[in-house]
Amino acid sequence: MKQVGIIVLLALFVAQWWIPAGMIAERENTLRKGKIVRFKTEPIDPIDVFRGKYVDLNFENTTLRVSSGQLWQRNEKVFAIVREHFDGYARIVNISRKRPVAGLYFETRIESVQRLGNQLQINLQIPFNRYYAGEFIAPDIERIYAEAGIEGWAQVRILNGLAVLEELYIQNKPVPEWFKERGSH
Repeated sequence: MKQVGIIVLLALFVAQWWIPAGMIAERENTLRKGKIVRFKTEPIDPIDVFRGKYVDLNFENTTLRVSSGQLWQRNEKVFAIVREHFDGYARIVNISRKRPVAGLYFETRIESVQRLGNQLQINLQIPFNRYYAGEFIAPDIERIYAEAGIEGWAQVRILNGLAVLEELYIQNKPVPEWFKERGSH
């Protein structure tokens, strides 16, 4: 009986480390092998307070209009189907309840559903909406993004339904390089 208890404890110990290690390995695999796409960011809401050592990102094209013939619910798990457009930015072009067999897509959830005539407007949660930065640089990033005319985008890697934010760009330069050129941080 004592051996069974020890075996159970060992199994729990291994599981405790195995599960997070698997999640980390999956993200790292996506960063190494995932298809690179660019999502255009929108200015950050100046009312939104800085929350820790990351920047909360807003993205263009996170809202879809679909036929009201299908019923969608808030917080429902879906797959966002992504296509790259002629301007070099990726856009979410459709959603599906079933995992696509090919193409670019990532798993997400529906944030809200609103009826607009014979269509539904669906807002999606974006799983890569946080850019982690130092506590002193993050407020500056938010301030810069709030300034008019500053263009930004996020480089995201997508692989097998997982999307991971790789880098944030300001005026076509990675954030660390952008700040380095200006002699700050």
